[in-house]
Amino acid sequence: MSSWITTLAGVATAVGGALVTAEETTGVELPDWARILGLILSVVGPAVLGAAARDNNKSSQRLGVK
Repeated sequence: MSSWITTLAGVATAVGGALVTAEETTGVELPDWARILGLILSVVGPAVLGAAARDNNKSSQRLGVK
């Protein structure tokens, strides 16, 4: 794992998705806060992942960013 931010965002996305679908797939009643947390993580996780993702082995100068 070369970038902890993308790893954390990926885990948040997975947990959010699991919380959102857990009620439908298992039939277990989740509290409201768990559903809301799942929805928030399902939206914020991919947004952070997209903002933080880049190839760590390529410099910004080489890519023409700086």
